[in-house]
Amino acid sequence: MKKILLSLITLFAATTSAFAGDIITNGGFESWTDGACDGWKSTTTASSATLIQSEEAHSGTYAVQINGGLTSNKRLGSQEYTLQPGLYKMKAYVKGADAKVALGYVNVKDNGAVGSYSYGGEFETTGEEWTEVTYDFSITTETKVNFVLNNKGSKSQKSGTILIDDFSVDFSEVVAPNPEGEGTLENPYNSVAAANEAAKLASGASSESEVYVKGKVASITTAYSSSYKNISFTVSPDGTANGAFLCFRVSSEEDPNLKVGDEVVVCGKLMNYSGTPETAAGGTIYSINGTTTGISTVATSANKIQTIYSLDGRRLAKPERGVNIINGKKVIVL
Repeated sequence: MKKILLSLITLFAATTSAFAGDIITNGGFESWTDGACDGWKSTTTASSATLIQSEEAHSGTYAVQINGGLTSNKRLGSQEYTLQPGLYKMKAYVKGADAKVALGYVNVKDNGAVGSYSYGGEFETTGEEWTEVTYDFSITTETKVNFVLNNKGSKSQKSGTILIDDFSVDFSEVVAPNPEGEGTLENPYNSVAAANEAAKLASGASSESEVYVKGKVASITTAYSSSYKNISFTVSPDGTANGAFLCFRVSSEEDPNLKVGDEVVVCGKLMNYSGTPETAAGGTIYSINGTTTGISTVATSANKIQTIYSLDGRRLAKPERGVNIINGKKVIVL
């Protein structure tokens, strides 16, 4: 049996924890039955890749190989796990020339279908050395998931052939930060309060009005797309995975150049996406590290402002403080 390295998650003094260790079955890919890798076949669509036993291992005897050359994503997917509230640290070692991979998980619904995939950003691998990929995240309620490693492929860049080994998920029980805020510009929700409010919504529903959420960037889940002009990231009170909340496809005309640790205020609707609390797509970044950014400025010339509406649809004679719809575009007025 190979040794699985267990990593301790350092928590701030305000957080108490009880380390519980690695929860993955056959994370070293040593056990195979009739050509199938034990513990690595989901009952859902999370498992989409064909797994090949390889003797080119990071440690121990075997690793998993996923062939490339494809124009679609192929995922290594685990069996189902029921997660308890706490902090989780995923880690795996990957090797392969010109490949892009991402660690993550997907919620499994009561009917067996999957919800939204949550990834910790993309990693580029090489054919010469093993690359350590990691993803830290938190769970606030008991949740059934499949753990996945996605081998990315597209029409513009086909997937690479990769090797995967030493896959681990370490768990720490934690006391989540307290919910704070009212969702207003003056008193934004923190990530925990935003998650709590989103969780109250019916599955697939979004809030009627927009709210403000403030926190430090804990991870960039999807890098800024110049084509779609959006970015996805998580925020938490202290920039760690503890209490992290997903800000999904936040709109920005330009790359906001967000970094982990940046303090942001996001304006958008809350959504319960198949059990995942998040902001609905189309929210905006109000400020980064106290500086407003990515915000349209209100022209002072009357001939440049044709129509002004409040978010609840009222026609306005002039812009009001907060979010306005001016000439069909969302504008934040200070």
